[in-house]
Amino acid sequence: MKRLTAKDLIIGGKYVPHSKSWYEDETLEDSVAWRKAQANGQPYLYYVGVDEDWGHSPTPMFWHEYIEDDKDSGDYFLPSDVTPYIEPNTEAKQYEAPATLFESNERLINKDGTCPVTGEHCDDECCLIGAECNASSDDVQDCSPTQPIDPKDFVPFNLEEALKSPERVVHRNGERPLEWFYFKNCITRWPVVVVLPSGELSAYDVEGNYQISKTTNSLDLMLLPLPKTTYWINAMEEEFSGVVYITGPWRSELEAFQQMAVPDKFVKLITFEI
Repeated sequence: MKRLTAKDLIIGGKYVPHSKSWYEDETLEDSVAWRKAQANGQPYLYYVGVDEDWGHSPTPMFWHEYIEDDKDSGDYFLPSDVTPYIEPNTEAKQYEAPATLFESNERLINKDGTCPVTGEHCDDECCLIGAECNASSDDVQDCSPTQPIDPKDFVPFNLEEALKSPERVVHRNGERPLEWFYFKNCITRWPVVVVLPSGELSAYDVEGNYQISKTTNSLDLMLLPLPKTTYWINAMEEEFSGVVYITGPWRSELEAFQQMAVPDKFVKLITFEI
């Protein structure tokens, strides 16, 4: 923690003394204010202001209590003799990161680095978030999403997007085509040819419509929605001013918890997807 200067001190603020070097031979045990604070079980002193009348320069004063209308009592400490007192943050201590899984480089692994499926140490080949861990194991091959995507969330077929991400192509009924091809140079109204789940061939127009059907068909081509990324932000309350501010965004709950701005007060953990 950095050494404080007079500019850093806030009147009424709480500070923990670790030395007393105003006089050459003074020690912390010589401080009346500190002895009174310890007698009360108080682990800090209050900064009450400066003694403008002391010698040739203002002198910082600390006391075991702070009375706004009475700033004449105080014990002299240099700013470098103290550090800010950190209030115990009970809300932050009660917050616990997920016990089983946490996000690390967009992959699902256990907190101890092991694969949640095999129990072995993750080899960095797990599937992305939303899928079961694969871990390159011979008996663990299922990389399907942990929760099926509702067909109502499918987006209309777009040939350009489909060519960029062929794995997103799906039928309106949720089944996946076995294969599909786009014949760019073929002069036809149906340049997209699909191998249906039944193994049959069928032609589609560039909008993904099944054959020449003008009505909605369960075999129309659609696109799976793009995966969303989850972020976390901390809402914090500044210790002295009471101003609420946010930090982040963070890529995991664990990271958000680790980045709490002590000594400020934790207010709320907020999550959102993009």
